[in-house]
Amino acid sequence: MLDETAHGNMFAFSCLYDELGTETFIVCRDILGSRGQADKALLETWLCVWQHAASLTRAPSPVRETILNVAFNVSRRVQ
Repeated sequence: MLDETAHGNMFAFSCLYDELGTETFIVCRDILGSRGQADKALLETWLCVWQHAASLTRAPSPVRETILNVAFNVSRRVQ
C-alpha cells in the first residue's frame, strides 16, 4: 500500500491510515503525554508519510515499522 501511496493513490493511503492510525497515535501520545500534542504529531506523521512515501518505500524495514518510526521521530521533534 505504501508503494501505491507513493504513486498518489489516496485509497491506498487511507487504507494505511485505517490499519496504522491507532498505533501511530499511541506512539505519539506515549512520547508526548498529552492528547493535543499527540494529535498534532499524528497529523504531521501522516502528512510526512503522504509527502515522502516514495522514499519510505525504500526503507529496509517493514512498512509498519517504518511508519511507526516516522511517528516516533515526529513526536520527538514536537516535544
